Amino acid sequence: MGSGTYDTYFHYCTDGITILIAVALTIAILLTSSKGNPLDVGITPELLPLQWSNNCPKSASSCPPSFEGIPPLLLVSVDGFRADYLDRGLTPTIEKLSLCGVRTPYMQPVFPTKTFPNHFSQVTGLYPAWHGIVDNFMNDTETRKIFKLGKSSILEPFWWEAEPIWVSAVKQGKKAATYFWPGSDVKINGTRPTYYKNYSSSVPFEERVDQVHRWLDYPPSDRPSVITLYFNEPDSSAHSHGVYSKEVDEALVKVDRAIERLFAGLQMRNLTDCINVFITSDHGMTDISCSRSINIGKFVDVSTVRNTEGPMGRLQVLEEANTSLEAVLQELRCRDEHMRVYFREQLPVRAHYSNHRRIEPIFIDVDSGWNLLRREPKVGEWKCSGGMHGYDNLWPDMRAFFTAIGPSLKRNFSAEPFINTELYELMCELIDIVPNPNNGTKGGLHHLLKAPGQPLEEEETLRIPTRGFAMHDPSAAECPCNPVPNTQLNTSTPLGLHLPFGVPDSTTENDHLLLLQNSDYVLAYNTLQRMAAWVAFTLPSQANFSDSNNICWAGDPRVPTDKTAKCTDYDSLFFKEKSILQGSLYPIGFSGALTQAESMFVTNSIPKSVNHTVLEAKMIDILSRWSVEEGPVHVLTGPAFDLLATGIKPSPHDFENANRGPLLIPTHMFLVITWCLDKKADLQDCDPHRLRANAFLLPNWPFSVNCEIPEKIIKENEARVVDVEKLTGFSLYKALHVYEVVRLRTSLPNDYWKTFA
Repeated sequence: MGSGTYDTYFHYCTDGITILIAVALTIAILLTSSKGNPLDVGITPELLPLQWSNNCPKSASSCPPSFEGIPPLLLVSVDGFRADYLDRGLTPTIEKLSLCGVRTPYMQPVFPTKTFPNHFSQVTGLYPAWHGIVDNFMNDTETRKIFKLGKSSILEPFWWEAEPIWVSAVKQGKKAATYFWPGSDVKINGTRPTYYKNYSSSVPFEERVDQVHRWLDYPPSDRPSVITLYFNEPDSSAHSHGVYSKEVDEALVKVDRAIERLFAGLQMRNLTDCINVFITSDHGMTDISCSRSINIGKFVDVSTVRNTEGPMGRLQVLEEANTSLEAVLQELRCRDEHMRVYFREQLPVRAHYSNHRRIEPIFIDVDSGWNLLRREPKVGEWKCSGGMHGYDNLWPDMRAFFTAIGPSLKRNFSAEPFINTELYELMCELIDIVPNPNNGTKGGLHHLLKAPGQPLEEEETLRIPTRGFAMHDPSAAECPCNPVPNTQLNTSTPLGLHLPFGVPDSTTENDHLLLLQNSDYVLAYNTLQRMAAWVAFTLPSQANFSDSNNICWAGDPRVPTDKTAKCTDYDSLFFKEKSILQGSLYPIGFSGALTQAESMFVTNSIPKSVNHTVLEAKMIDILSRWSVEEGPVHVLTGPAFDLLATGIKPSPHDFENANRGPLLIPTHMFLVITWCLDKKADLQDCDPHRLRANAFLLPNWPFSVNCEIPEKIIKENEARVVDVEKLTGFSLYKALHVYEVVRLRTSLPNDYWKTFA
């Protein structure tokens, strides 16, 4: 079995004697299996129709004695099942199961929305750049090997740089079985699943399902704790014929019948409420056509570059070519409104697709439904017909499917969408194994469970940064204006006004921060970097913004003279060459005449690129309209430094190596906007479950110019709150209950902000 060979198939004629022999042999096999001899002989009894009760498969009053204890986990993948395929009415079994168990409107795939990266992310909890499977096709620059579907090289363990759940289960003393899954037939970290199959798309769906039943028939000592099951439809049909074809409809019916067979077999064994079943997909799908193709051969000499085609392009300049990456990028930039070009390090942080050698230096992003080619396509050519996936995971037609049912899961429960890297932590908990470090969130999906086996504990709150008092010489900042009187600065504004959800917390930064309280905002000043770490403020209802053309910066007497930022820092040649300006964190125009001078402290200034100021102006306009139309809005904003393009806060050593000017220029500016659905006058009075958040990591410097309007750039650089936390090192919402904190951290980007754009 462990060798991956297929079961022996027995073919019987239909005369009465042979049928009796077949029935007797079937009974004997089931009895033998129950005694502890797990035999794979390819015979499954005829299944009765699946019986339902209120959208749920009927279940026995109790599980068989051999299923006492931790329920097995079955992870089912229906490749290319778009989230909205359920609306076609062709999958009644899957629809009922989703109504019975837990469901989401969709599950977000990881970037890019390709099959192998997303399947491996589900079972490792890692982004592709962390687990090494960055695409279905890859070049490894160190070994010069090629990863290509259908080639034996994909079975080489070195491609697979993370440990999937089946390997962890085996290493921790459990059994694991896989009926197809990318990586499941590879010896990863020296280990394969206990039972597995070498991939073949020709294996009937019925046989795949029946093998799962047989694995569940094994005695407890041989039975797998985790099983994966993979169906290659409707993906295959959609690629060939398109999303809206009859072939896809037929494939949906076929998959639904396979799921019905799966649960009928569970029902026959009295196991419908004894095993946790996750039904997922890896990505969505969209139609393409030759009329929506972009030929990069019109812009660059394709003989000088190597690049991938299709829903995205990863491009490398050939060694012998007489050109450079910078020259190629400039030739491609702003050439087509449906195409964006980046150095990989400058991709939106939320993509988490920059820090691996298998990702080429230039990334070409195209709109969903568009196709990147190296030459003009011929009419009807396969390269530009049928269906396609692999686009940015923000596109709605790339959304994947998720539903789950089982004894550990809630009934008839609808949850908010989540990204598929969150599955791994939950699956490890359900089968009681220790997860490996991952990009998911411990407890991030606990709300799907009837009762978490390991409830989260409240997070420890560290001390608040030391408050700064006006006791230093402000002239050390070398700024043109005088500060407000010290007596005014030493008067505290209650922290709760501008920090209703607690002070951002850091295990490494708090010792270097000074908390500077002002009338209109609270600022944490980093004495090591000589700039603000964050600014927090609450915009009340009717918070109109007035342009401040006469900004006159002043020193801040609350900062020691040897730690202060200087206005003269911004006069450096380095800043001028890079078009870096002295910009404000708290928008000065939100202050009234009596408090505006407090907004012009040098501590409220930060190096901003000219290109970023366009985004800043748009965000200020959005915030102003938001507060006027819907009440108070809380904003936390500050610098972020993605110096290594990892999405993780750099080490002190990395900061030192990157400091090439008088002040370190942030790569991004983060914003976390929090509001209450009930439009409370005071955000502290809002029911925490009614709080919502939008997060952004907006590019500052370097800035990829793609000739887009600000709204599009802002949309492309949305993020989750957890992305901001990882990059800045701060933990947010510390005053809230731990599960509300987790909910806000992991919520997917939403477009509520666009209401005011």
